[in-house]
Amino acid sequence: FKYIFDHTRGRKCLVFANSREECEAVTSTLRQYCEAAHEPDRFLIHHGNLSVSFRETAETAMKDDSRFDTTVTTSTLELGIDIGKLERAFQLDAPFMVSSFLQRMGRTGRRGAPSEMWFVVREEHPESRTMIPETVPWKLLQAIALVDLYVKDKWVEPPNFERLPYSLLYHQTMSILASGGEMLPRELAERVLSLNYFKRVSKEDLKLLLMHLLETDHIQKTERGGIIVGLAGERVINSYKFYAVFQENIEYNVKCDSQELGTIVAPPPPGEKIAIAGCVWVVEEVDHKRHIVFCHQIKGKVPAYFGDCPGDINTVVLERMHRILCEGEIASRTEPLLDVGDAERAKDIGDIHVQAEILEEHFETVNSEDAKKEFPYLMKNATARLKMARHSAKFAGLDKECLLHLGGNMWALLPWLGSYSFLALERFLKIKCAQRLNLRGFDSARPYYMQFTMDADRKKFWQVLKEEAEKEIDPMELVYPKEVPYFDKYDEYLPQELVKKGFAYGVLDISGMKKRILGLCKQNLD
Repeated sequence: FKYIFDHTRGRKCLVFANSREECEAVTSTLRQYCEAAHEPDRFLIHHGNLSVSFRETAETAMKDDSRFDTTVTTSTLELGIDIGKLERAFQLDAPFMVSSFLQRMGRTGRRGAPSEMWFVVREEHPESRTMIPETVPWKLLQAIALVDLYVKDKWVEPPNFERLPYSLLYHQTMSILASGGEMLPRELAERVLSLNYFKRVSKEDLKLLLMHLLETDHIQKTERGGIIVGLAGERVINSYKFYAVFQENIEYNVKCDSQELGTIVAPPPPGEKIAIAGCVWVVEEVDHKRHIVFCHQIKGKVPAYFGDCPGDINTVVLERMHRILCEGEIASRTEPLLDVGDAERAKDIGDIHVQAEILEEHFETVNSEDAKKEFPYLMKNATARLKMARHSAKFAGLDKECLLHLGGNMWALLPWLGSYSFLALERFLKIKCAQRLNLRGFDSARPYYMQFTMDADRKKFWQVLKEEAEKEIDPMELVYPKEVPYFDKYDEYLPQELVKKGFAYGVLDISGMKKRILGLCKQNLD
């Protein structure tokens, strides 16, 4: 943060964070730097949960060419809002998509000046017994991959037409009734389903939605058989928030028995873990109507869950990250990095402590010029960190293996899959394969890697995955029994059947997951 503080002084800048919580924390820290340096506060904040007056204050200040303020923001200032001439943009860690990177960089360099985007990637120093997957600089690789994909390939994420937009279906159904008044069911269906975005929505889906809305009084049936907006629906459409179809950050109170622990956004399904109040908790139940999460405390470390990841990282990005990590030149010298004695000292690839000692012994003799030439936009520390990561990955065998033995019955799987293919794989392993492999202790850092213990060797693991992946998979089988995965703004008004179907068929990338599994099985079993 000191780096950002120094390099925004005397300039008009944006600092992009990937979440509202991070945005608040960064702004607070930068303001503390101002106070410590006895400088006037020059940092503003802008995100979707702030009041309109706070957001307008930041927008007005940024338009004033006589002021040199910096606004810390989320995606709310990524596009659309005029905030005047900007000199520089900073990105904390990496955005999730190439399109976001381009939009954010495009906010700078207007009026004839070149665009300027600075990535500030943070990384905690690993503990002495940290496992290999946790030592990979994931955010650095992600930042390099996003830039590399656009600079070299001019690649940007293609639009996704595979979603089942049931939340939007509710919004458009209510909007048409509000603007057009009473309609016969047939007329309403023709108006709604003729919209191109609903080409994957069937008449049966719409009928199921309308029956549910009748039961919940969001719509009513007239004596003539027509449909009008009901009392509950009136309360929804009369709110100014109804006109925005994007999801808001709704806070849920987290409780253990009668004790209130705090609040979270986008709670995970029952059975998943969350971290709050300095402890780890397992979710027992989610009450979406009252916005309450009930849980109980356990020991251990919390994994990420899909609600934590606000961006859809494409599989192409993960594949490029793998290529950057494993296919670059790892040394400019001819002798091997490790000798036989070194290899004996570091047999257990899960023990990074020994590896770190070995790498540090050799690292000063390794020239980083090759990595610098490969990615000329990397600064000295980033180049050195990439170089060290490549040595560690080569030694761990990440260029050849994605299933790593961490010692004993502990394993790690690095599938190099995008967010929703990874999520499908995670559920596939838990629901379809866990019993045959006696798989347990499952922790994920989505979408990078998953760690678990199992009573199987490498060959049996791939054999079981191959047999299960070759079977026909009903996407609904990958939805947990008690799970109602609210994903979009109006999901709470939908029948649970449509919510589950929209998640299973429109969010989980089962085809991408199966393609990767079968490819890896062929590679490891042939």
